[in-house]
Amino acid sequence: EGRAVGVDLAPAMIALAAKTIVGTQGIEFVVAAFENLPFPDDSIDHAFSMEALYYAPNTAIALAEIGRVIRPEGTMTFCTDFYAENPYCHDWPETMGIPMVLKSEASWIEAFEAAGFTIMATQRCLDPRPVAEDVEARARAEIEDFRRNIGSLSIIAQRSASPENS
Repeated sequence: EGRAVGVDLAPAMIALAAKTIVGTQGIEFVVAAFENLPFPDDSIDHAFSMEALYYAPNTAIALAEIGRVIRPEGTMTFCTDFYAENPYCHDWPETMGIPMVLKSEASWIEAFEAAGFTIMATQRCLDPRPVAEDVEARARAEIEDFRRNIGSLSIIAQRSASPENS
C-alpha cells in the first residue's frame, strides 16, 4: 500500500489530472510550486519529475526544497527532453510562451549535487520507434535524430544521508 501525490502549479492541470484517476485509491494532486512544497521534512520516499522541473524559476531553490521533503537516502528520478544537448528544444520557451530554464546535462548534475544529492545514474533514453509516414521530411529527420542519437535525459539521484545518520 502506498501513496502518490502529483504536484503542479497550475490548478487547471491538477483538475485535469484528478479527472483521470477517479476511483483510484492512494493518488492525490495538489497545487504547489517546487520551491514551496506542502510536505513535512523527510516525508517522501521518491520524487519523480517528467518534463516539469525546468519550469521552476530557480532550480537551486526547487532542488533544495525537493531534497528537504525526501527522506535521507530517498531518491529522485528526473527526466527531460528540454536540455542544452537537444538542439530541437531550444525554441520551446518562445513557442509556448512560458519561461523555462535550459541547462546542459552537466549543469543538471551539478545542480543536483549542490542540493545534496548523489548521482546514482544518468542516461539518454533513446527511442527506436519509427516516425509516422505522414510527418513532413524535415520534421521527420529531426524526430529521428532526437530519438536515435540524442534521447531524453534521465538522472537518478539519491538524497545524501543526514549528518546525524552518517
